[in-house]
Amino acid sequence: PVLHSTLRELSVPEPVRQRLHRLLLGAVASSEVFREVSQAGAAFPSVVEILRLSEPLGELLVRHPERVAQLERWQEEKGKGAPPAQLPMAASWLAPGAAPASLGLEPAPLAERMALLRRWFRDRVFEWGRERLQGSQGMAAGLRAYTARAEEVLAAAVEMAGEETGGGKLRWAVVGLGRLGTGEMDLGSDADLVFLAADPETQARARPVAEKLLHIL
Repeated sequence: PVLHSTLRELSVPEPVRQRLHRLLLGAVASSEVFREVSQAGAAFPSVVEILRLSEPLGELLVRHPERVAQLERWQEEKGKGAPPAQLPMAASWLAPGAAPASLGLEPAPLAERMALLRRWFRDRVFEWGRERLQGSQGMAAGLRAYTARAEEVLAAAVEMAGEETGGGKLRWAVVGLGRLGTGEMDLGSDADLVFLAADPETQARARPVAEKLLHIL
């Protein structure tokens, strides 16, 4: 009833209304998610604003409606003057036989650790987009912040690739070009990479690591 009342009071443009309908349909697919979403009525003005202003971020909400509850938690933390809680990152979580205890995950094979990395990046991108829409960052600072998130994913993926292939310590470098290299990545930016090896022997050893890295990314 609270959610229904909140939605009736909102002014929702027709294109946004269609996407909001998709979001709610997605939430209904899981009783747990629907319970969280239905209890997060205070977040729906922000939900409508995100759906109106940003198609990529809006699509993240539609595909993952549980983020509505995440928005409400962020709003509560902001109201208390506390910085928003962030999902921590450590490449060691993504090593074979390791997982972040805070997420309640057991040691997992590569495919599951890749899924964890994708989940972490989606959460961080959504957090970044929320900050941008609130106007808490300038354009240049926002691009640098997005690039920093991409670099964290890249660093974790390099470590995962080395562990999976037994590459060990190599005298090589992964160099970002384009917007990654200049710190100006944004939603939809590609990560242009070049691999540099110290010598032909290192190049041969690094090739399978680079191939695994591209697979992970």
